[in-house]
This record gives sequence, structure tokens and C-alpha cells, in this order.
Amino acid sequence: MKISSAVKLLLVLCAGMLSVMRPPSLAAGTLLIADFDSGNPQNTLGGAFNVWGKDPDDASQWCRMSFDDNEKEGDAGRSLRLEYSVDSEREAYNGLWMKLNDLDLSRMKYLVFSIKGDAGAGFPGCVTVELKTKNKTGVVHVPGITDRWRRVVIPLEKFRDIRDRSKVSELTVVFVDELSSSKKGCVFLDNILVTDEAPPWAGEAPPAVCLITNFDDRVKVNERGGRFDVWSREAGGMTDPKQYCHISFDPAIRRGKTGCSLKIVYALGTAKSSCDGLWMQLGDLDASSYRYLVFFVKGDKTLGYTRRMRVELKGAAGTGSCVVEGIRSGWKRVAIPLRAFRGINDFKNLREFVIIFDVETVTKPAGVIYIDNVMFLKSLGTDEREGS
Repeated sequence: MKISSAVKLLLVLCAGMLSVMRPPSLAAGTLLIADFDSGNPQNTLGGAFNVWGKDPDDASQWCRMSFDDNEKEGDAGRSLRLEYSVDSEREAYNGLWMKLNDLDLSRMKYLVFSIKGDAGAGFPGCVTVELKTKNKTGVVHVPGITDRWRRVVIPLEKFRDIRDRSKVSELTVVFVDELSSSKKGCVFLDNILVTDEAPPWAGEAPPAVCLITNFDDRVKVNERGGRFDVWSREAGGMTDPKQYCHISFDPAIRRGKTGCSLKIVYALGTAKSSCDGLWMQLGDLDASSYRYLVFFVKGDKTLGYTRRMRVELKGAAGTGSCVVEGIRSGWKRVAIPLRAFRGINDFKNLREFVIIFDVETVTKPAGVIYIDNVMFLKSLGTDEREGS
């Protein structure tokens, strides 16, 4: 069959258009969803996007979007500017929604985007990203936001509640009051894409310091998006009024010149099985490249304290515990080699960090201790200020 000159010309033009539509920097197995360069609220799939809020009648919680010519990843184009407030006395969350038009992600492996906080306006330390299908929503917390561009790579397997990714309808980025170290602020988004191969930056070496929390924002959520609170196990399930554990944030007692520490007030019952303490979620943290769990601890000289306590790490591959000794009334740096947690063989999916006061370990059954700057380090000679 012969093809006319007009048809040939049309095919050449269409091929040229397709080569322009796919940025040359993207691999063949990569689909760009939005780069925001057009300044229009529509992504490359034809899906609309805009902002939303939990309670439109509450003037103290809101989200606004605009396109920014000055802030972008790279030398040209635009980014999406998201200004938010979750500074409300009511429960508050808001953010960006983006339609994906039942996009088939069954063969894709990673969701990738770039994010940057606004140093002048403030920004959250963590946002929540959701993928939605008709009946399911998958949620991943993205911690470690700074005032520099950061390329986020999320394995699609992390969206655990979505097993069938053949029709993904929506992507959302959410600012949550409990997760936001700054209740008002601004972030920039750029270059949202999906890919079927690990992008080059996915293999970048983790930072020398992985900060879990320094408690400075006085929120019971750490920098990895994990919540924390107290727990208690009482003898035989019976309530013992003499046994309790409470936490609060203390700006007067802190390791550095600013911020605050976490104050833990504990008391054990008379039964040998009584114990209580602090639990802290780690969100399936991959700590396989780190060698030490590090934090700072001190006792309250006036109210008394234990000189010994137990710490525990829980992972998908088991649970390991160690005893911390030598607690004193001045700050003590605790550095525990991860190999000392012998019940864990694989540190790729750490789920929880626990502090335990039990009858067999403590030297004083009731007292007060303070902890600060919980982190994982590659080397004990690392400058802790390098933490993300």
C-alpha cells in the first residue's frame, strides 16, 4: 500500500510532536505526570488538580496554590507553590488533589517528585502522600523536608492498602496538623512522575545522620512521620494506682541552646511483671546502612531517676533489646551498636523504638528522665548537625 506525501508529512509531524512531549531526560519506562511548566491546572494525563480543605468554614485552616516562576527544579519552567495553614483549634488537614484518570501503574515501581520548603514562610517537616483507587487509599508519610530541593522516591509497594494498581484515580499531598512542625507555611512541588526502574537518584547514599526526632516542635510525631506516646503493662491486667507513665515537652531542660527535650515521668507497681515506658513508630525505616542508635538521656536530680533502663527496636525481622546503664543527672550520650540488638537480623524495616522501665532493670521504681536527639548514625565521628 502506497502512502501519500500528505500522510507521510502528517506522520513526521506527529512523531516530532511525540518526541517533544516526552522530555529527553526521562527514561523510556518513565511517565511524567506533571511538571507545572504550562501554568495550567491540568497534568499530562488530562487530569485536573486543585486544593482542598477539611473544613471550609474554619478560616484558620486553608490551602492555596499558584505557579511559581522563580522556584523550580532546574533552570527553566515553573513549580507548584502550595501555601497552607493547619493552625486551628479543631482537627485540621488540607492539601492538593490531582486526578490520574484511572492510570495503570501495575508495571510501575516508583512514584517520584521533588519538594522544597520555603525558609521564609516556614514549612512542615513531613507531608502525607496518598494514592487512591475506587475503593482503596494508600498512605505514605514523607519526612525530611528542608529548604532545599529534595527528590523523593517512593516504592509503590509502600502504598500497602492498594494491591491492584491497574486503575489509580487520584494523587493527594496532605498537610496534617499533627505532622506539621510549622502550622503555617509553604512548599514547592515539581516534576511528579512514575517509573518502572529505580531512577539514578534512588540509589544515592543515605545521609550520615538519620534524625528521628529532637522534640523541638512539641508534637507527638517524629521527623519520620511516626507517632509516639506512653504505654503500661500492669500485673494481671489489674489497675495499679501507683503505676503510671506520662510524657511532656520541657523547654527548660534541653541538650542544646534552643528547643526542648522529652520529659518522661514513670512509676512502677509492686508486681515483678509491671513495666511501662515510651513507644515511638519508625515507619518501616531502612536503617541497614547505619551502625548506631544514638540519643541523649539525663535524670532529674531533684525528683530522682533510674540509672538503668531497657531500650528495644522492633522490625519486620524480629525484636532486639539492650540495657542502657550509667544514666546520671547530666546529659549522657548513648550510642548503641545495632549489632547489639541480637534479636534483629535485618534492619531494613524498623517499625518501632521503645524505652522500657521494668522491675528487673530499673534502680529506682519511680522517677523522671529526659531524652533528646534520637537518631541513627553511620559513624560516631559524624557531625550530628548533618541529619536530615
